[in-house]
Amino acid sequence: MPFPSRSSVATTMRYAGFVLGVAIAFATLTLLVASLAPGHSVRQEGAGFAWGNYGSWIVLASLAGLALSLPLAPNGACRIAGGLVACVALAGSVTQVGRIAAAASANGGRVDPLAALDLSSPARPEADDWLTYNAVDGRAMRIGVWKPRLPERNAPVLYLVHRGGWNDGMGDARNSGAEADWWRNRGYLVFSVEYRLASAAYATWDKAPADVACGLGWVAQHASDLGGDPKRIVVLGASAGGNLALNLGYQASMGQARPSCGVSVPVPAAIVAYVPIVDPQYVYDHGQAVGGRETKTLIENYIGGRPDRHADRMRAISTDTYLSRDAPRTLVVEPEEDGYVPAESVFRFCDRARTAGVNVTTVRMPVYNHFSSYGNSLAGQANRSVSHAWLSRFL
Repeated sequence: MPFPSRSSVATTMRYAGFVLGVAIAFATLTLLVASLAPGHSVRQEGAGFAWGNYGSWIVLASLAGLALSLPLAPNGACRIAGGLVACVALAGSVTQVGRIAAAASANGGRVDPLAALDLSSPARPEADDWLTYNAVDGRAMRIGVWKPRLPERNAPVLYLVHRGGWNDGMGDARNSGAEADWWRNRGYLVFSVEYRLASAAYATWDKAPADVACGLGWVAQHASDLGGDPKRIVVLGASAGGNLALNLGYQASMGQARPSCGVSVPVPAAIVAYVPIVDPQYVYDHGQAVGGRETKTLIENYIGGRPDRHADRMRAISTDTYLSRDAPRTLVVEPEEDGYVPAESVFRFCDRARTAGVNVTTVRMPVYNHFSSYGNSLAGQANRSVSHAWLSRFL
């Protein structure tokens, strides 16, 4: 059997390169169309996750698609068609990344697309110390402490309430180490609190809020001993942690916080909430399942059953219940593509909070969704830098 000629091999490779370039361009356009589609869907959630976490790599892939499709096109018609598709894909991907960077910049933050190319796991250092803030149900409840890299007196204090749908997480290095490390590098004394988690057999709608209230009171008592300023405590939480953070600060301002230990719960200087569950009923009815994680299951575990059978518990975990003009100043960072905790529920809550007299700053971030997978991601950079800029104005 004769071997293929060099020219036929070269032609085959050329065609393959052209097809690969066009395929990359079409894949990028698929992500672009999915993220721009109205409403919420699994496809849109996937696109938002891709842009927020891997947008910089998508731009590089689009550039590669253009570099392959133009010079390797087998004829002029293919060059025009393939080049047009690749150009649109490249322009679209650059626009998506640019929208995230522009929104962050407009709110005082900064996004470095080159830094987002680093997909390595961020540093997740263990806490400098783990201290017991309470004992409940025969268990020592702990709080992690990350001290500022450059120790100083009266450092601002960050009190982290971890995410995990009230059902998962421990506030340890795996959950909070990267966040704590980022903030302590900017001069904050960081605490991360454990709280009791829910399961199908164990509802914690009244226990988790009591734990985080106890932890906050403990921090206020001990912050100065560790170099922090108890008058500058910021409570930060994401998703379910955002719900706990907001409810805690708002309850404290009304004198309604009920800690699981005998402490006085202070009113925080500020609250920062990423993608918070502020309207659990809306999330239960309309939240888009992602990766097998059903919001219905999380909420039912948390309150111990269906919402229609526990209206009082739903009111207790809904942030609207605690709105008052005495609430601490609040920053809410919410991506417009969030369907897991539907973005419209968060934006409507912020409008209601402002009507009630709460000093709320709402940052609407385009393109990305509820989940940020690694520290240098576009979404991660945007959330943290915007929050730091906002806090720097008054802390």
